[in-house]
Amino acid sequence: MLAIAMFCTTAMAVSVWDGTADTEWATDANGNYLIYTAQELAGLAQQVNAGNSYAGSTFLLMDDIDLNNHKDWTPIGYLNGRTCGGLLPDEVYFSGTFDGQNHKISNCYIYYYDNHNKWYNSAVVRITSGLFGAIDGATINDVALVNSYIYHNTPCYYNYCGGIVGYAKSGNIAGCSVINNTIEVYSPYTYGADYGTAYAGGICGASGNTSVSANNFSETTNTSISDCIVAGNTITADGSIRNGGDKPTSISSGAAKSDNQEYGSVAE
Repeated sequence: MLAIAMFCTTAMAVSVWDGTADTEWATDANGNYLIYTAQELAGLAQQVNAGNSYAGSTFLLMDDIDLNNHKDWTPIGYLNGRTCGGLLPDEVYFSGTFDGQNHKISNCYIYYYDNHNKWYNSAVVRITSGLFGAIDGATINDVALVNSYIYHNTPCYYNYCGGIVGYAKSGNIAGCSVINNTIEVYSPYTYGADYGTAYAGGICGASGNTSVSANNFSETTNTSISDCIVAGNTITADGSIRNGGDKPTSISSGAAKSDNQEYGSVAE
């Protein structure tokens, strides 16, 4: 209870998002970028999604942020996939350090639904959702996501959703909290003997030493998750049903508490 209260009481101000982005970040004496406003956080998403990974850079969250349930929020980083196939070359990762400094981000609203009307034409769809959509070599620590809604539904082989990170290729996530959120991920893909798999987790959708494969894409992630708090969330992972009628279910993360679909990740 003390750990949860820490995230709720340390911030002195709350910046409410108006849907705009600001990339004119201040820096401290060590060259770290300082994020004071929701607009500056949106600027980070904008720059990362444009292809800047910020490897070697550090961002410090200076105040609590209210994303105001604004429907234009875009996760920081992403993976694109095909409705009939594996990942595409345009994998966009955040690779820097994001230090939340015990501040919270609230009312993050992500709703991504894309069926392209034709499920089997290898249409391009985004397959990750979360505060950070995708990370590789990143460190994310001491930030809380609270009272937020994440919904992701595409007819792709794999879809990944997490409160802090959707998909972690590699990195470290420590001291983060995911409290009172709704996280839903659906993967209704079915074609012949193939089926869709949905990954959902309070902290991270796919993490740890998780083996992930899809057609020509195969790898094992190397991510550590430690000292995190998950409480009061509704988390759903729902994939398609095989032709034989059995829905595949497996734990997709070696992190603690993965059996409750919250700390780590479960796949269905």
